[in-house]
Amino acid sequence: MSTPLTEEKLAAIRERHAAASRGPWYWSGYTRGQQLGLHGPRMSSVMEFHRWGMQSAQPVFCVDGILRDVSELVVPDTNPHRGRITDINHPDARFIAASWEDVRDLLAHVATLEAALEDETRKYKTAWTTLTNTQATLRAAEARVKALDAQFRATEREKRAVEEHAAKLAARLEDADEALAAADEQYRRAPTPPPGLLDLLGDFLSTLASTPRNPYPSEDDPRAAGWADAMDAVREGANELGGAFNAARAGVAPTPVPTVPALVERAGKDGAQ
Repeated sequence: MSTPLTEEKLAAIRERHAAASRGPWYWSGYTRGQQLGLHGPRMSSVMEFHRWGMQSAQPVFCVDGILRDVSELVVPDTNPHRGRITDINHPDARFIAASWEDVRDLLAHVATLEAALEDETRKYKTAWTTLTNTQATLRAAEARVKALDAQFRATEREKRAVEEHAAKLAARLEDADEALAAADEQYRRAPTPPPGLLDLLGDFLSTLASTPRNPYPSEDDPRAAGWADAMDAVREGANELGGAFNAARAGVAPTPVPTVPALVERAGKDGAQ
């Protein structure tokens, strides 16, 4: 039963092959001189048989369960008078003669397979490294997409908050615009503003005070500067309104006061986005 061809076993085969007589091997001899030997290149001797005439010196091979003398199995030269032996007509003899070349070819084939395996292993390692790097890149990209999605959702929430603040401020501005329209008519008829108007103006100023100058999470947000400028402009106009009404109550000559639409227009020119 064959055993696995381990590295140690393969190394031992290589060592024995390298130490053996150089091949290729072949059977050669003469029937007249009763000589036979296993030879290598240039008739170098690998194995010889002397005293062929003695039973103990003549090689025999098993044929169909019967040991037969080699003299019965030799293949003679094409010239029968020369009596030269060129081969032994037996599979074991031919196996022995071809063993050196067979082992050489098998070892060369093993070396080719080992080289191919090493090349495939190197390719596999390269592919594995590429796959690992690609996997890391994809994971990083996935994390980046999740971060961008979270940032987008946060921006949407900020946008809705800003829109709600703007809607509240717009409603207050509409109320103030209606009150100012009534106040203009009242101002033309009376030297002092009607009762309750200053309270309405105070509510409007309170709404402005509660509205943040920067509803965005970062001062670096490009929208923050425009919003702050717009709020400053509206507050400045509202303060001018309050000063005008106070002057009217004190009997001082009125100062031209911008209307709410004018305040909104000024805020837009100052950079409200």
